[in-house]
Amino acid sequence: MTREVYALLAMFVCGGAVVMLFDMFRAARSCVKTNVFFTAMQDAAFWTVSAWFLAKGLWIFSDGRLRLYEVIGFLIGALLYILLFQRAFLKVFMVFFENFFGGKDMYTIGQVSKMFGLPISTLRYYDKEGLFPDMER
Repeated sequence: MTREVYALLAMFVCGGAVVMLFDMFRAARSCVKTNVFFTAMQDAAFWTVSAWFLAKGLWIFSDGRLRLYEVIGFLIGALLYILLFQRAFLKVFMVFFENFFGGKDMYTIGQVSKMFGLPISTLRYYDKEGLFPDMER
């Protein structure tokens, strides 16, 4: 593959990653209410990390030069994440932050099944395989 294709793919991944990071901030912000100052600090942190992520991607894959096809790749990556993955990842982030910040402590297997759209048998299989080692019953 050529260097341009690598740069395009990298910006594609960066676009999806920035929107995913934004979803993480949205989930955390919905669980923890802060005053205006801390909200502004959170916004500044998000944009700083996003800018760093984009700049790092450009530096590594494109020698720091921004080209139109890279911008298009970034936008397509962000759009595809929104269309294909956002709903599922946002649910995962919400459950994580609710539990992390003292929301609901326990869910039934039926509730988890509905939240993630997985059959109960699949969740039982994952548990049997040891994918949920710290799960309380």
